[in-house]
Amino acid sequence: MWYHRIDGFTPLDPASIAAHAAAGERVIVQFGRGGYMDEQLAELNRLAKQHGRGLEIRFYGHYGEVFDGAVLRCLPDAMCVSIDCLSHARNLDALSHIENLQELRLGIFELDDAEVLAHCNPAPMKMLSLGETRKRNIDLGNLARFRALESLHSIGETKNIAAICDLPLLRDLSLSSFRRKDDIGFVSHLAQVVSLRLILGGRASIAALAAPALENLEIVRVQGLEDLGDLARFERLRHLKVEVETPEDFMMGKYDTAVLTASELPPPIRGRSGPRRARSSRRSRPSVPTTTRTTWPRRKPPRWRAPRPSSTTARTPSPPALRTWGQCSRR
Repeated sequence: MWYHRIDGFTPLDPASIAAHAAAGERVIVQFGRGGYMDEQLAELNRLAKQHGRGLEIRFYGHYGEVFDGAVLRCLPDAMCVSIDCLSHARNLDALSHIENLQELRLGIFELDDAEVLAHCNPAPMKMLSLGETRKRNIDLGNLARFRALESLHSIGETKNIAAICDLPLLRDLSLSSFRRKDDIGFVSHLAQVVSLRLILGGRASIAALAAPALENLEIVRVQGLEDLGDLARFERLRHLKVEVETPEDFMMGKYDTAVLTASELPPPIRGRSGPRRARSSRRSRPSVPTTTRTTWPRRKPPRWRAPRPSSTTARTPSPPALRTWGQCSRR
């Protein structure tokens, strides 16, 4: 999906917004600071009602100030709202004034309101994204009320997360920055999940996970991962992406990506796990069939540094623009 971003403090052009929305783009009207105008919020609310989920209203930044959620009372017809990249926020109970909120993205690092999800109207909610918080205290038990939820992304939030097992329509699940001690066994009880992403965090094995309807599985830089288990247990698996790294590769900005699709390999797809190595050696990587595609990010060219002048003659080196990389001195 393509995105078209508009500064919320500039005059809104309804014709331009309609054109981008008609082209299939997501229009994002965003505010990076306070000082909203009532007239502009009223116009924005009218456009949000007209374009539905095609228009997203975003509040971010607000550096040096606290975001006041009371502004949400002026947007009762919004369907897609993002409140992210924020340090502090207050009056988030105003979320209850948005009656048809279908997409919500929350990312407030110093969030104190653990019951923030209780303020949302649960019936229309289809997509929910929870960003990183310092306390990791959002009560996910409130998710049991979100019976229409189809997609959930959570960064480190685990409190009462087993409540998502009661969501009958959940098909897309993304779990990011989950610690080794965090139990994710509840995934095996999600019979309707089609796509699962495990991002960052740490875990030695996912052999115990099973999801009968799973078609897409992505594992992105999960530290210490050694065992995928027998992937034949995912009977409908069509796409597997594994991106792993070692501490040495992390420092160099280098990592491995293996992409495996059902069109390339005959079923069943099986994963192998080798014996554990000594702690001092490189961690074993989950093995994948030899027919997978491996991509390496392009490494940055070495930084040019001026050579030290000799003790007898001090010469001024040429600037980097006049030298070639072959002449650069690397330490």
